[in-house]
Amino acid sequence: MRLPYSEIADRFGIKADSNVVIDTLLTDSRSLTRPASSLFFAIRTPGGNDGHRFIKNLYDKGVRHFVANEIPDEMKPLTDASFIITDADKSQSDLLYPRVLQLNISKNYIQV
Repeated sequence: MRLPYSEIADRFGIKADSNVVIDTLLTDSRSLTRPASSLFFAIRTPGGNDGHRFIKNLYDKGVRHFVANEIPDEMKPLTDASFIITDADKSQSDLLYPRVLQLNISKNYIQV
């Protein structure tokens, strides 16, 4: 998969002007191999794991594009990170997980 970040953001109903081509969808921070072209999904799982805790660490390693429920406080002053904020909130934290599972990718098309 290779898709401009702006097209991915558009699937979430968000306008983005980034020309970065995303070729890696990342849900496990330990699997990072291509930071510049990764999109990290910060998932809160029913088991209590919270991917938001790993956003700053991934940023420090070069990731600049994120899908999350909220922007962590330590990330708010940074101007070179892009966030797609989902409609899930802390009381509905399991909404992001099914959304990621339903992400269908084929060539240049993403359906959320």
